[in-house]
Amino acid sequence: MSTQLALDKPGTLLRPGIIGRTTRFLFAVACFYAFWSVLDHGSAFLVSTPTALTKAVAAMAVAFWLFPYVVNIGFSKGWGRRPQVAIILLLLAAAAGSWVSYGGIFGPPVGLVMFVWLVYVFGHLGVSFALSSVLATPGCEMRAIPHLLSLVTGREAKEHYCPVGPLHRIDKWEASLK
Repeated sequence: MSTQLALDKPGTLLRPGIIGRTTRFLFAVACFYAFWSVLDHGSAFLVSTPTALTKAVAAMAVAFWLFPYVVNIGFSKGWGRRPQVAIILLLLAAAAGSWVSYGGIFGPPVGLVMFVWLVYVFGHLGVSFALSSVLATPGCEMRAIPHLLSLVTGREAKEHYCPVGPLHRIDKWEASLK
């Protein structure tokens, strides 16, 4: 799946129906659950022991995989995989700071970077899925914030085919039922 940005003109993609909107709502619930879990375990990130951080491996893997889509599609940027490179470099810098300050790579700087990054990714996804379910944003949920801004300002927002997950197929299937 490409991380390249490919925005379409407004009205190109199908608006989700009740099934698509319900699916988006359920994804919002899952993202908010991950968001609150990270917030709830914030102190474990700051302790940053290898044991504490391994509990977040699944969340980090999902966030790492989705990060370029969240940034590129959400902010209409064509940066490809650069957001992933940036988070790796930031984590390496934090690990170096941890090594110098705490004698190991799993110090509070690494935990803080991971904590802020995971809160951002799952918070942004949760808000985007929730808005997408309410506004029936066509295509990718990451266009929900620009869609809301277009409704408020009267300017049209471009659309993006959802490159990850089942949303496009669900919207297409639901439209075929009508």
